[in-house]
Amino acid sequence: MSQILFEDRSVENWLNRLKLSTAKMVREHLSLFTRWLRTSNTIFSDYTPNQLLEFQRNVDGKHNYN
Repeated sequence: MSQILFEDRSVENWLNRLKLSTAKMVREHLSLFTRWLRTSNTIFSDYTPNQLLEFQRNVDGKHNYN
């Protein structure tokens, strides 16, 4: 998933807006997070980065972390 994650246009665009040092740190954290997500046995296990973003845009109430 990590390779797919960093090939995703949304993720790439976001990382490109960060300073290089910040992007390197974020890339490592995203890699760890996606590795955990794939093994989490939740509905999100197979979500793409865009699906995760779309889910977050559409949630209501206390589940909305915007």
